[in-house]
Amino acid sequence: MDQKPNDDRVRIVQLLCGPLRHAIFAIAYLPGMSAQGSDDNDVVLTTANAAAYMAAMVNRWLKQKTIGDRCGLCDAPAASWVYEDRATKFQTMEEALPQLRASERANLQARDMIGGAHRN
Repeated sequence: MDQKPNDDRVRIVQLLCGPLRHAIFAIAYLPGMSAQGSDDNDVVLTTANAAAYMAAMVNRWLKQKTIGDRCGLCDAPAASWVYEDRATKFQTMEEALPQLRASERANLQARDMIGGAHRN
């Protein structure tokens, strides 16, 4: 199977706590895909803007207190959190979705196992 350049593969933007890299939130996207912006206008996600798109969402949630401002596992403050955008091995969202969902389920089970990271 031919590999597409990184910009043509499904990507994941993750919000990680700074010191220990615990995943707080993630978005999978395919460059060129539309997402709803904060002003209800669509945003076309690219490698140049996906992390900023996620940061704007997270900042809005922090301001509204929808999420806590500390890592739910190690208590690292939001000021130490980092955004990371990486290409996956997947060429389509349909191909990626089963593994993304399995990872999501595993993370939810891990959260429940440690008593629920209720803050985030």
